[in-house]
Amino acid sequence: TAKIAWTPLLGAGFTLSRSLLRQNEVRWTRHNWLRRMMLLSMTELDLGLKMWEGIKYGKQIAETTPSSGPFFIVGYWRSGTTYLHTLLAQDKRFGCLTLDQTIAPRQFLVDNPIRKSLLNRFGPQARPIDGVPLGADLPQEDEFALSNLTDLSCYHGLYFPSNFERYYLNHLDIESLPVPLQQEWMAKVRYLYAKLTLKYKDRPLLLKNPPHTARIGLLKSMFPQAKFIYLLRRPEQVYASAVEFKSALLRLLSFQEFNEEAQLDYSRQAYPLVMNKVAPALAAMNSSDYLVIRYEDLVEKPLKVCRAIYQHFELGLQPEECFTAYINRQSRVDNSSRRNTQLAPKWLAKEWQPLYDQHIQWAAQI
Repeated sequence: TAKIAWTPLLGAGFTLSRSLLRQNEVRWTRHNWLRRMMLLSMTELDLGLKMWEGIKYGKQIAETTPSSGPFFIVGYWRSGTTYLHTLLAQDKRFGCLTLDQTIAPRQFLVDNPIRKSLLNRFGPQARPIDGVPLGADLPQEDEFALSNLTDLSCYHGLYFPSNFERYYLNHLDIESLPVPLQQEWMAKVRYLYAKLTLKYKDRPLLLKNPPHTARIGLLKSMFPQAKFIYLLRRPEQVYASAVEFKSALLRLLSFQEFNEEAQLDYSRQAYPLVMNKVAPALAAMNSSDYLVIRYEDLVEKPLKVCRAIYQHFELGLQPEECFTAYINRQSRVDNSSRRNTQLAPKWLAKEWQPLYDQHIQWAAQI
């Protein structure tokens, strides 16, 4: 029962949570009542820690910025970003955002073992569909943390699908928002990355966030030393995998009923929106600041991909033993794409394939 009620929005705080519930006119239903009760009752559980962190670290947070990097792993959803993130995170020279930190983005500088214990006990143990392990101290993407800090996160569309277009599409391209909203979003990103920099004592940050694929240019302007690892996967495989994964994710996270046909249409719009933002961003960047990797190379030759990344970004000696140990423990085949590629719609070849063909020319030869 507790796992059914769990939601990543537990760290949003009472004000943001209540605002989101009201804006989206969330009603009490058999589908959401337990999740809604947990959200409203637990959002301020760490209020004392939040206040103490502000007193102890507030000035340092305001004065801190990443000293190198960050390294951003980007790519459209279901392109292997999670696998590469977790693989590279085996190198402890990187600092990685954890699931616990996404749940407590305002107070994670003050350790709370009780929160971690509750998260490990009552939170989901694996992602839907692909079975990727989840745990308090395992790497997680920072869009979930941002969804707990601001209402400008596209992932609110997963929680409130009645307004999916507003959240998911409008908040992917931050540069399309009015300037005050852009500034608000950038302030939250800087706040989060400053805290991670303090937490990991200037270790370069290794961050994974598919929505950031549409924000590469903006992030580069915010963090001039940023590096980008951009993963590309064939569009028919992306579509097949994303359809099944997104449906499972909505069932897990949503506070509302949702229309699956409408979700497919939003996905159709999102891919060109994201991909059309990438080309000008990379063109304005020094080639030493980004590396494009094929999904197939990551799956078939993960160790060679790691070597290419370390060589390209001059990261020094790579810890091949820990990479090899992790690779040997993993099953890297995404079976959903193999089962469903025949379901790819006719419009995909016209609308998605040309964008993929343009980008794949930049891929590294592994």
